[in-house]
Amino acid sequence: MILYNLSKKGLTIAIILLFIGLIFNPIINARVSNADDLVDLKIDFCGFNGEKQNVQLTQKELNEVDKLFDAVREQLNVTRSTAESERILYDAIVQLKKYDLIGGLSVNQVQNLFKKYLAIQKEIDSSMLGVKENANCIIAGRVTNAYFFGPVLRYIHYFFNPILLIAFTTGFPFFPFRIGTSITLGTYTEWMLEWWTYPSEGWIVTSGTNGTKKWMGKLLGDIECIDLSFVVKKLLYVGVDGFFGLKIYNPVTGKTSFLGYARKVKIESGWIDEIKHQLLFANVVLSSNFRLFRLRHLWDIAIDTETYELRHPIIFLRALWLMTTLYFWIIFWNNFSNKMDWNWKDIFNMLYI
Repeated sequence: MILYNLSKKGLTIAIILLFIGLIFNPIINARVSNADDLVDLKIDFCGFNGEKQNVQLTQKELNEVDKLFDAVREQLNVTRSTAESERILYDAIVQLKKYDLIGGLSVNQVQNLFKKYLAIQKEIDSSMLGVKENANCIIAGRVTNAYFFGPVLRYIHYFFNPILLIAFTTGFPFFPFRIGTSITLGTYTEWMLEWWTYPSEGWIVTSGTNGTKKWMGKLLGDIECIDLSFVVKKLLYVGVDGFFGLKIYNPVTGKTSFLGYARKVKIESGWIDEIKHQLLFANVVLSSNFRLFRLRHLWDIAIDTETYELRHPIIFLRALWLMTTLYFWIIFWNNFSNKMDWNWKDIFNMLYI
């Protein structure tokens, strides 16, 4: 009887504990889940003295920040003036402040810093830019495999590479100023007669002196190479120079989002821009290939392909004339389209040889 009562009491207590566990289990799991969902972002303002900060955001907030950068990209794609680009930048700063992603500064402080830097950028001569370059521009992007460093570190490699390598791997904590940050996009490694190129991946859009320029996909900087070789040969491709703005690094995805100004941008891979006057471009390509087809036909008639004996001198002269006119025809359209910034591909590369 006593055992029965004890077992009955034990069963009752077990049932009560089970109900208590069912009540508090969702709360405990929710707290653990929320802690696990937080991502520690690394925030830094490049181009002036300031402390780096870490900000924790939930996955939902991260998605909202990504959508904000995507919206900036789409707006800069269609901007037509510097004033409009500045407005897009300032509006983005206001939105980023909601997530405490502007380094503890106020919106007015950040906007004033950008205005001062923009005034300096306008004084820089940016003539003679190629179609794959931009200068004195507002820039936004989200990429992988990108590194940010100041001008001191950029030029140390000309004197003593190991110092740059140590600073690079430790995050450059011992340099008191960072003015005109450079951004590398992509790396090259060589070891024991084997070599690998690791491009950055993502998107970058700019609006500046050379209009709107954008890059997407695999990116390789084309301003210059920074040599980090010590034991293994390692090169970094600089794609953005004189950057001043916000950098947000997500260690989970390995992607860096950035927004601000840049003195110069030059990226070889991933360059995308709409071809202007597409019908004219198609007509020039088709006409060039038709002339090449006629040239081949006349050449086969004029010269014996086995003995290379000249059989028809008149037709041979006609083929030479056609070859000359085709060459200057393509040279003209290549030079004219480049001068007009029509974003045409090299017509020589469009011939079906």
